[in-house]
Amino acid sequence: QQRAIRITRLPPGSVEVVHEELQQGTIQSTPKLGNRSSRSSAPKESFGREIEPGVICYDRTLCASYVERDCTDHKAPPCPGDEVVFYICENRSSGKKRAVKVSVVRAAEVLSSKGYVIALKHSFGFVETADHREQLYFHFRAVERGCPDLALRDEVSFIVAHRGGRVYAENIWKLEPGTLDLEVTCDTFMEGTILRPTQDAESESTAYEGVIEVSSDGLASMANISVDGCPYRGAVVALAESTVSTTGILCVPFTVYSLSDCRNAPQKGDQVFFSLSVVKASKECRAVDVKTKQPIYRGEVDSLKEGFGFIACEDGRFSGETVFFHMSEIEAAEDEEDLRVGDLVEFVIVHNQKKGKPQAVNVRHVNNQRPERLAMRFEGGDTAGPRITVRRQPYQPDGSSGFHPRRRHICGEYDDSELETSLSTESGSEN
Repeated sequence: QQRAIRITRLPPGSVEVVHEELQQGTIQSTPKLGNRSSRSSAPKESFGREIEPGVICYDRTLCASYVERDCTDHKAPPCPGDEVVFYICENRSSGKKRAVKVSVVRAAEVLSSKGYVIALKHSFGFVETADHREQLYFHFRAVERGCPDLALRDEVSFIVAHRGGRVYAENIWKLEPGTLDLEVTCDTFMEGTILRPTQDAESESTAYEGVIEVSSDGLASMANISVDGCPYRGAVVALAESTVSTTGILCVPFTVYSLSDCRNAPQKGDQVFFSLSVVKASKECRAVDVKTKQPIYRGEVDSLKEGFGFIACEDGRFSGETVFFHMSEIEAAEDEEDLRVGDLVEFVIVHNQKKGKPQAVNVRHVNNQRPERLAMRFEGGDTAGPRITVRRQPYQPDGSSGFHPRRRHICGEYDDSELETSLSTESGSEN
């Protein structure tokens, strides 16, 4: 292991020299966190995370890079379009130059952006921009006071903020439904296969959009497709002709907002149904109302914890396995309080990319009738002592059943009603 010895303080300017001339320019881009798999020699922040430096344009044709630690105000770093003043710092060994002591002299006009709510967690969520190019994180503290409760797929307005190399959404406000009337949807459903899922936290892909390969049946239905508004039907046909002629297959992009259920993201290779929509401004086509063709499984609730639980799957390729589920995946809100161990439920199994394990979603009760052995545990009676349920009666050495209730002698005849009741109960327990 190497260590530094004979450390000597050098005079200022021995490693880097800061030119005295004050420069003025405009922020073109802010620093961003780099890709995890990147091996570039980009500068690192205090936490050791590689970042992509920001860029300042000055003197018409010159550009200078900078990182967040080069700003004078770390709590309110500059945003794109801000006018700033700075000094040029030059590294004596490499000759590279960067901007230091960056301070804002005039902030750019803040423009409100619009988008859709695509995820809501315990204390934060994500919005997808109206152009479907990226998703932005927001904390519930960023929601404006007096804003109505947010739900998935709500249309919202927000302001884009930059902090710590990341982009955030702030000043969230819910819009009236139909405010973002930007697309026209076709009335025909098609089939396809997921070639690339949407970007997630574990993905190394830089592309946010996913890709669906349209099946042969979907290509045949393109000719019969109709769009509300004649000018947009040509865009769909042109997309099919140009894509098929160059690649041999028809590929359509989709995002999280395109999913019929934003909580259930399809994975690579999944078969899906979807429809096409055309963006009015750009005439671009994209998939919407994407539904995954997934089997429905049945099982019993095996255990319940605080906020989550496990289901013992009874059929399909997961038979005999216990599958994790979160309480937020229960379809009816009132069922969350009634859900107990032993309840029969139906659910869909998806692959959790973060944990690499199957997870149950869209959980719903099949019925509200509880098994008799479990109903006795919760309903009526004294619960102070242990409860015992007879599952099977013992057998005599000769194979006959034992421990039958003694028959009572009534008026010279035997009362066999208790014996018959015992035998029928015993037979039902064995079955």
